Amino acid sequence: MNWELVKACTVAIATPEGYIQGTGFFISPNGHLLTCAHVVDSAGGWEEVRVNGQRVELVYLGDRTRDDFAILQLSGYQGASVPLAFNFQPMDRFLSIGYGRTDFPQGASIDGTITDINPQSEFSNLPMLRLRVKANSQQVQGGYSGSPVFDAETQRVIGIIAAYDNTEGALALPLVTVQQKCSNLSIFLDINHNLPLLPPNSDSAKVFISYRSQDPDLSLAQYFYEAIKAAGHEAVRFVD
Repeated sequence: MNWELVKACTVAIATPEGYIQGTGFFISPNGHLLTCAHVVDSAGGWEEVRVNGQRVELVYLGDRTRDDFAILQLSGYQGASVPLAFNFQPMDRFLSIGYGRTDFPQGASIDGTITDINPQSEFSNLPMLRLRVKANSQQVQGGYSGSPVFDAETQRVIGIIAAYDNTEGALALPLVTVQQKCSNLSIFLDINHNLPLLPPNSDSAKVFISYRSQDPDLSLAQYFYEAIKAAGHEAVRFVD
């Protein structure tokens, strides 16, 4: 259900002429929208951004080399917003949706794995999520910048796709970085809202998986993780 909500809250970021520059998603029911700073720059500045054909207001605009995100507001919006969280685990499955492909005018979905989080030199050594997509046909493209990273395990959005990697998938800015750079983020959302807990299973076990963040270890760890979860047990991952 939450993934359907995320898709409904994700929109194209376009110019006044209708050219799509990236993607964004609503983080509050009052029209606050999260996207990448470089998407806003590509549109010609926040004054040129159009969402559903409408102008936006600027709340925060970062720098593409330091904190590549922007918060915009669509006036008059009274709708849903995505569920957000800071926490995630390497090897969690992620889902996303991005705009810009002519063969998917309603947005193209992406399915993959959150492999790890590491500092990236092109982002002033900010810690970035590394994402691996499952299929070549789902390779992240330029218009996907600003797309939500939805953690299928926690049912929360935990990051923003900021750059693509043709060999692996993408890099994403974690929301914890957004919170560090923009301390008033909590004004726009209830980031500490918790999902209801499932009843404990007395027959379940906790299994620890230690692996390197590269193949063949990565692929084997993902296989074991999914099999352990499918059997009703808890898998805890440690990356060397």
